[in-house]
Amino acid sequence: MSNSTSFESENGTSPNSSKGVSLRIIRTKGDDRFQFERGLNELGKYFKEIGGEDFREFEDYRTQLLTNLQKEKRFGGNSELISKRAEISSSLNSLVIHVLNESFNDFALGNLKCDVTTVPKLERQAIDFAIITALEKEAKAVVKRLNEHSIVRYEDKDIRTYHYGTIPLQAHNQSYRIVVVTLPNMGNVPAANAMTDTIARWNPQFVLMVGIAGGVPKDNLDLGDVVVAKQIVGYEYSKVTDEGTKSRDRVYPASALLLERVVNFWDDTWTRQIGVERPTNARRPASQRYIGLIASGDKVIASTEFRQQLTKRWPELMAVETESEGVFAAVFDRPHIVNALAIRGICDMADERKLDEWQEYAANAAAAYAVQFLASGPVEASHE
Repeated sequence: MSNSTSFESENGTSPNSSKGVSLRIIRTKGDDRFQFERGLNELGKYFKEIGGEDFREFEDYRTQLLTNLQKEKRFGGNSELISKRAEISSSLNSLVIHVLNESFNDFALGNLKCDVTTVPKLERQAIDFAIITALEKEAKAVVKRLNEHSIVRYEDKDIRTYHYGTIPLQAHNQSYRIVVVTLPNMGNVPAANAMTDTIARWNPQFVLMVGIAGGVPKDNLDLGDVVVAKQIVGYEYSKVTDEGTKSRDRVYPASALLLERVVNFWDDTWTRQIGVERPTNARRPASQRYIGLIASGDKVIASTEFRQQLTKRWPELMAVETESEGVFAAVFDRPHIVNALAIRGICDMADERKLDEWQEYAANAAAAYAVQFLASGPVEASHE
């Protein structure tokens, strides 16, 4: 199999079809020119499932091609008929590439065939938010809160597994379309790569980085609290000379639009939707939301001394982690605006006492806040 696109649904349905959706494109050896008819029949099933203007356009080209092929069989392949076939095929090829990212010419020559009955069209729909997570537990915490959850893969296009779902808006008869991506490895480089692939595939207007982080003990910040970043500080950059090392931190601002919506999001029902038992060593009974700086680097910090060095450079620092800089760097390196925001649940205080029992709670706290924030409808949905 040279190329494959698949859509898998937990309940056997897709968001835009009553049937399960799975398309596999198989590379085979070519046939002769009359393989056109077989290629047309193969593709006709998929365009019928898609429906709409694409199906009508395909049917028009299909009728023209079949009529032309019948004339070729009856009268032979004279130059006029061959020229007409090439003209129609060129137009059809553009349509098929637009819909399937594959060439009709390969289907027509027998080089490709499809062996299932439907084709996903999700990548052509508007996605409102992409949510990036670093750990499996973070992804699960978000995905279990989505409606219409389905798994989308584009094998040989990229390596990602995309969790598609929706979040209904409380005040409108609409939903956000969401894709959730988790990383194969922690770190800013994997995060940047995943963000780049996700933007290329889905072209989201907004991006959230959601997961756990180490906290900075200040302003009554407690385990299980949620920190929303107003800036991401990449702290790994420096200049080394004979006189010593000078930090050259990089700063990425959060989306001004999303941050303004966070400041005005006062609904605290998310604290009752965390859905995980709160560990007993908490200082207070419920989580709170804070806004501050988040530092991002390639170190898992379990050192009070190192954490204090960072807070000396950045007094407003509230959390440390290892992915947001990669996400924000990928977002900022785009020709069009993508609004990004980082939301982190505090699972330890970035010191020698790593508290694994708080990771599940913190991941669910961040996810509960993020989903409830989106349900409030901070921005207009991109579709009716």
